[in-house]
Amino acid sequence: MNMKITYFVLVLTLLFITIKELTAARIPQNSQRDVNPLLKRGDDKKKCYDYVVATAEFDDDNGVTGLVTLSQDDQCDKTFVDGLFSRGFDNPDKNCYGLILEDCDGNVAYNLTEELCFDGHGGTKPFQDYIHFDLFEFLYGKGGKRKRQAGPTLAVTNGAQPITSTTVTPKAPAS
Repeated sequence: MNMKITYFVLVLTLLFITIKELTAARIPQNSQRDVNPLLKRGDDKKKCYDYVVATAEFDDDNGVTGLVTLSQDDQCDKTFVDGLFSRGFDNPDKNCYGLILEDCDGNVAYNLTEELCFDGHGGTKPFQDYIHFDLFEFLYGKGGKRKRQAGPTLAVTNGAQPITSTTVTPKAPAS
């Protein structure tokens, strides 16, 4: 009697394992795509990017070398600015250097001079700050993306006299 119960339990266990293995192997293809995000293809074309990143790179004959990055999330009108200049700011105590964002018409959009911190060796220390500035409107205008002859610029000045300027180039999202 004991042997019959043991065989019966063994057969039921094997039957249960076999049924479980057979049903687990038949997961429908659409359910598997929902479970594993790596199997999704082509779904990223519908994304709407709500951020923008722009850079201004200085490396010219006027001796100014540096990089300034501007980034903004569309949810707020604050722009994160960070940058570093390695050379081009000689004698900051005697000279009144400035960093100015200019729109495509040459008007001053924002003065970044207060964010600069000179290192005493002809450059600046790395600087970063949040500024109340709408980068989307600065780069693309009020009506969205539009073609312009000259893009917005970032200018380095010595007092009221411009030293050099470079175009502020949108880097992300890639259009």
